[in-house]
Amino acid sequence: MNNELNLYIKKIKELVSNPSDGIPEELFHFASCITAMVNVDLLIKNKKKQTLLTWRDDNFYGPGWHIPGGIIRFKEKLHSRINKVAKNELGMTVSCSKEPLIIKELFANKNRIFRGHFITFVFECKPNKLPDIKKKFVDGKPKSGQWKWHEKSPKNLIRQHRVLDNILKYVNDSRFFHQYKTHNAPVSEVCHQSYFKPYLTEERHSVTGLPGTVYPCDSVVLNDSAQYYSKKYELCHASEISEYLNKNISPTFTPKHDCKGCVHTATVDMLDDWTKGNVDNFGNSAIEVDHQNFI
Repeated sequence: MNNELNLYIKKIKELVSNPSDGIPEELFHFASCITAMVNVDLLIKNKKKQTLLTWRDDNFYGPGWHIPGGIIRFKEKLHSRINKVAKNELGMTVSCSKEPLIIKELFANKNRIFRGHFITFVFECKPNKLPDIKKKFVDGKPKSGQWKWHEKSPKNLIRQHRVLDNILKYVNDSRFFHQYKTHNAPVSEVCHQSYFKPYLTEERHSVTGLPGTVYPCDSVVLNDSAQYYSKKYELCHASEISEYLNKNISPTFTPKHDCKGCVHTATVDMLDDWTKGNVDNFGNSAIEVDHQNFI
């Protein structure tokens, strides 16, 4: 049996000279029957916070909208596959996070033989240029490979991307919920939210050595793969908070460049527009806004 198996393996090696360039479809299907596949998903967001999805309708998934992605080749780096998916499927280039936003395990239904088990690395990406306009979905029935920006999760999102929602429905406990937060750096160069809601921690201040360091928010740990409170985001010590709020102490970071893990992006940019006079919701309000002077 072993000799016969070794003979088959030798023959396969002769047919696949460089697995890094891909393998024949039949061999790929066989491999997907005996081991998990590893792939990357590209969670692409534009400046309007819309998500780019592509239409998929093949023998394995769909019909429905799905997150663009691709399977890792032998000895291929994750970011290399991300760039190839963006170029080959969407005709665009992207910038993405250094670390995955989430790692998830997906299983197909029990009756499926091929491609039944995936380990997926989801990366948050931003477009460097618009996707191929020729593949844009406009109206009618979507065709496989067409793309569209979505304000929210569409009803016909393929099942594999609803894993979290399905788990929570199974748990059926109101104490657990799926909070739809995305991570994007604000356009603003000032963290306006830090003046409304600074975050007090037990971290020791880099200068005084005393516990009680104040940070702009509790999500600054998301800006670094190490996930800790970096000195760069220190605002002040708790005893100096009035000095910071009076702008006698300046922050040492710029949200636009340093806060890729920010979950308060919309709030920060909204306040930035207001401070620059780009919007005046108070002036347009039909009623007097409570605490307007405080705001």
